[in-house]
Amino acid sequence: MKRLLAFLVILLELGLVPLEGTADVTEDLRFIQSLRSRRLFRLAEYQCELALQRPGLSTGDKAVLTVQFLETLNEHALYAEVGRRTACWQRAQELTSSFEKDHEETDGSLVVRLSGVKVLVEQGKILREEAELTLLATRSSSSLWDEMMKPSRTVLRKAGEQLKALRDEIARSLRRAQKVTETDGLPLGEQQLLSLEKQAQFWTALAACELARTYPAGSEDYLAMLNDAASNLRGLSELPLDHPLGFPARLYYADVNRLLGQKEAAWKILAGLDDEQLSKDRQQELLAGRLQWATTFEEEQLAKTLFERAMTVEVSLSPPLAFAMLETATWFWKKAGEKGDKSSEEWEVQIKKLVEVLRQSGSTYWTHRGELLVAHAASASASANSTTLDLYVAENAYRAGRWQEAIEAYDRVAQTAKKAGQEDVAFQCSWAAAAIAQQQSLHQEAWQRFNTLAQEFPHQAKASQAAFLALVNLGQLVAKDEKAYLALYERELRAYLDRFPRGKEAYLVRFRLAQLLEYQSRIQEAVGMYLDTLEQLPADQGGETSGSSQQGDSTSDLLQETKREEVLEKVFLGLDRCLSVLCAGTRQDFSAEARQVAQRLHAWSIVGNGDRTDQRYRLMAEERAIRLMLWECGDPVFAEKILLTRFPDPDHFWKEFRTLSNDVSSTSGWITLWLEVMAQLGREREAQYWCEQLRHLEFDVRWEWASGVTEKLSQAKPNRAQAIARWVVAAVPDFVQQYATHPQDWKVQAGLKYARLLVMANLHEDSLGWMRRLAQEFPEHGEIQENLALLLAYSDDVLLRNESLQKFQEIARRTPEGSPRWFRAKYMTAWLLHNLGRTRDAWEMLSLLETLHPDLGGEPLRGKILSLKDECQRHSPQDR
Repeated sequence: MKRLLAFLVILLELGLVPLEGTADVTEDLRFIQSLRSRRLFRLAEYQCELALQRPGLSTGDKAVLTVQFLETLNEHALYAEVGRRTACWQRAQELTSSFEKDHEETDGSLVVRLSGVKVLVEQGKILREEAELTLLATRSSSSLWDEMMKPSRTVLRKAGEQLKALRDEIARSLRRAQKVTETDGLPLGEQQLLSLEKQAQFWTALAACELARTYPAGSEDYLAMLNDAASNLRGLSELPLDHPLGFPARLYYADVNRLLGQKEAAWKILAGLDDEQLSKDRQQELLAGRLQWATTFEEEQLAKTLFERAMTVEVSLSPPLAFAMLETATWFWKKAGEKGDKSSEEWEVQIKKLVEVLRQSGSTYWTHRGELLVAHAASASASANSTTLDLYVAENAYRAGRWQEAIEAYDRVAQTAKKAGQEDVAFQCSWAAAAIAQQQSLHQEAWQRFNTLAQEFPHQAKASQAAFLALVNLGQLVAKDEKAYLALYERELRAYLDRFPRGKEAYLVRFRLAQLLEYQSRIQEAVGMYLDTLEQLPADQGGETSGSSQQGDSTSDLLQETKREEVLEKVFLGLDRCLSVLCAGTRQDFSAEARQVAQRLHAWSIVGNGDRTDQRYRLMAEERAIRLMLWECGDPVFAEKILLTRFPDPDHFWKEFRTLSNDVSSTSGWITLWLEVMAQLGREREAQYWCEQLRHLEFDVRWEWASGVTEKLSQAKPNRAQAIARWVVAAVPDFVQQYATHPQDWKVQAGLKYARLLVMANLHEDSLGWMRRLAQEFPEHGEIQENLALLLAYSDDVLLRNESLQKFQEIARRTPEGSPRWFRAKYMTAWLLHNLGRTRDAWEMLSLLETLHPDLGGEPLRGKILSLKDECQRHSPQDR
């Protein structure tokens, strides 16, 4: 490439090779250049850093390696994304400054400074060209021009100042009698310093040329800078052609003359270069320059001849030549269109081919530049009626961030394609317009566009996805204004399922509808929809459910939660929440619904069991089905049937479970499930086996399960609860020992649960002994004291009941009057007085309580107190 040609010749011209005995540096250079040729820029930069850290390097070696480092950073910036290239430029300037500081007044410093300023010129050129690309596609004013060109001007002016200072320093070095010092490891003779001066002069001309192009063509500054560049290049262009600067100086001098409007002078230079004396790469650069001259001065016949010649180039077209040919083809296409000439179709074919050449070159810069050139030509031409060229307009408007212009351009292409019967093109362009609206958070517009797309193109493969994306955007509107859109959102979700019941995204729509129903507290419907989601789940394909590579499509961002496994996880979480609400409710008919849910979960867990679906979720479904049958339906027989379907016997369980899950909590969950089933079926031997297996697990795991079962047992029938509670107690034989190792808060809650568990297991003496220990350890804890008093109250022993009476009287004295616990203590005091034969005392106490506190603590306690008072009144003697 022409822009790199001059940058790569400095070491060759100056003869700067590693000094004798520095074979390591020579090897470094080869390796770095090899990495750079393969565009492994970061590795090349890392290798430069390592080489520069090697001890014992001379100033000359350091200069050579630093120049290579700067060259690598410069080339990296040409290929890097915007954010990364800025870091490259900054690093280059830091390297230059650091070397100059460490090796001041050495010839090596002059070489590195020149390399550093070259990076600045290249930086200014890139910034100028990018600003030019943007201005090309917009109606720019002088103020906008100045604003866009300001960053480039700043850099190029800085480069010009550094070049002037560098040339002054070189001139002083030439005047010195003693050219080098003894400590300078990179001695330059007079001829090398003169060569360095020519290099600085060449880059001064390039900086001036680039700075000129940051001003409007024909302006005073524009002409002044170009004339300055011409004066510097004039002498250099007379160097022998085999001189490293001979060819690039001639080429740039011709280009400067072209920009100045010096037609004959520019052509004289270009025509004076003999192709036979040039390499293949330089022949392409020369041909590109001639094409630019021909189109600039509208030499139509010459342009055609040169274009035809370029088409016959034997080697691959370089990006600069392909771009020059594209400029020529676009120029001819516009002319033919203005005349109504049919040759415009032929030139359009050439334009398409050349854009494809640029795309295949791998150069993002040249591809973008070429597409924008065509887009500008198409948008500026009133006669343009090509979907292909209009697509360039749309794509480049999108890249430039002109969203509305891009949407309008895609709409225009879609309408043209639709009229021409190109349904696929119309669909893709309409999709792109909708996706841009979605990407820019224009959710109202995106919803309507995707919805229209799905309705107008129902036979397209992605019609269901368009309808789904319409729902995604409608969901965003719901989040902002629930009142206005929530009802519509539900209708649209259901409409999607009616139209695309087996669509690729249908299970996601069912999932969203389930979430919506749960949010609206329509719990039964939500459970059904969560189960529908499970049953309609597609087979696992090992990836995300949907996505798109369409230009401007942000589907992957908005559907980031649509991974199949994430949906499964959330479906089970939603089911757990809903079932928890239903189980905690007061409805009497939930057992029938629970049975239906359990059957559907079981059916899903065994259908398609051989596919790639994560078996963990199948186990989760079966576990929930078994627990529903056990605790909500009271059907341990069917629960066992589900259990044995998965694991026919314990040996099969252990063998299969090691394959299916390494999760300790999942393993413990299934062991406890076996124990619960066997305990409810009354199978002592099997229950004993699983109880022993459970004891091998850590205490905290066992206690967490025991706590959960204790809560469920409080709602079970006494006989059933007693049978199960006995095994739960047996599973935590080390509770008392572990109790001492836990903090106080845990002790209170766990201690109370353990006491209730002992009571449910009909181990009253153990329970009473445990509660006395708790009460002694926490004498100020009201709940513990109250629970001990209750346990004593329900004893058949009169002494224990009298002890309970004293405790409730003490609780009443120490509890704030009117609090819930105070009312409960008063009620239990009266109840115990009545049961101990002091009915009259109980009635008087309750009467006084009602007089002082008519509300009696509110329901349901008020009803219990009044009922007890009536009973005392019926059994109390009329006088004492």
